Amino acid sequence: MANDSLSFNTDGMRGIAQQITLKANQALIDHESSWRRMQGHLSDYPATLQDLLFTIANAHQQRMSQTYHWQLAFADALFSSADAVDQMETEIEQSFSF
Repeated sequence: MANDSLSFNTDGMRGIAQQITLKANQALIDHESSWRRMQGHLSDYPATLQDLLFTIANAHQQRMSQTYHWQLAFADALFSSADAVDQMETEIEQSFSF
């Protein structure tokens, strides 16, 4: 396969990373707002139930928060990958310039 080539659309990579960043940031904001409302709601329950309910809700809240932070880290990695590809292409072009 002599004509096989590998190409990356770095603008597309950055566009997708930007979309992920925007959506994950908004989801995180919405989640934190919902969590504050949930905490207020759970505080209305009798003390005997609050510990149990907060234990369950806290575990869920932490998993959701971690999911959004993972998405943000993935978007950052995608931005970095696009930068690395562009840098590599520049260095290759410069190495063949006479």
